[in-house]
Amino acid sequence: MDAKNKTGKQPYYKIYPADFSLKTNGLSDDLIGKYARLLNRMSQTGGYLRLQDDGEYMTEEDIGLLLGIHEGHHEGTLKDILKSLLMTGCLCKDEHGRFYDRQLVKDSEEAKQEHHRKHHRKHLRKHLRKQTPTNNESNA
Repeated sequence: MDAKNKTGKQPYYKIYPADFSLKTNGLSDDLIGKYARLLNRMSQTGGYLRLQDDGEYMTEEDIGLLLGIHEGHHEGTLKDILKSLLMTGCLCKDEHGRFYDRQLVKDSEEAKQEHHRKHHRKHLRKHLRKQTPTNNESNA
């Protein structure tokens, strides 16, 4: 059975242990848990932090709600948490201020391309079958 669903998305995301250890080295367990929650969200939304797949990008306030963080949180403010995750490479931020994970974006694009290739091949085969005469027609 194909591991991808009909949209070309994978029902899992790859975690490379060495990369994860390198990125999270020195982070508290609480912060690693928050990173894991963000990874989970990004894996469902093409590698970017979005409210829904292909929906609006999450604001810092949305991220705070997702993580259950409010001003005065014991691990520091949301800005401190995001700064730590950006500095360690756990998160990236594009020129528009949108947060993402490089590997998840790459994996998502590869999955979409593979889905489109399979979809194209399927329709091409269907088209070719319509144009290929059957044995009965060619013998007549």
